[in-house]
Amino acid sequence: MSDSKILIAAFFDALQRSDLDTAMESWALDSRYVLHLSQELLPFAGPTDGRENIRRQFKRMQEDWEYLLFRPGLVRNDPEDPSILHCRHEFLYRHRASGEDIAGRCRFVWRVENGMIVSCEEFHDRGRMEAFLRLVGLGG
Repeated sequence: MSDSKILIAAFFDALQRSDLDTAMESWALDSRYVLHLSQELLPFAGPTDGRENIRRQFKRMQEDWEYLLFRPGLVRNDPEDPSILHCRHEFLYRHRASGEDIAGRCRFVWRVENGMIVSCEEFHDRGRMEAFLRLVGLGG
């Protein structure tokens, strides 16, 4: 397994244990995270810049959602750019305020440079996820 794949696996492992300090050690100071969902429905959606800001967003996610299942899949390198990695994961999240669950799969696109995560983009089935968020009363 490549160093970049090990880095991402270690991030997921720490995140599953709710160990944000360890999880964020692998992120560059000027890194970027993008959750491709409506910011009107989720305040931590959209782009977030900087390791400490990203850490705060992950903390907010964990406060708002219980991760009942978080099963990362195979991490693979982009065939055209070795600094880019792709993976998908299976999830079952419980919205803490409503008690409602949503299950599915999402995809991640990572960029790792000099042994640090410099960017991560998370993609969900936007229509399905945003319909669920409205169902549980988020976004007005």
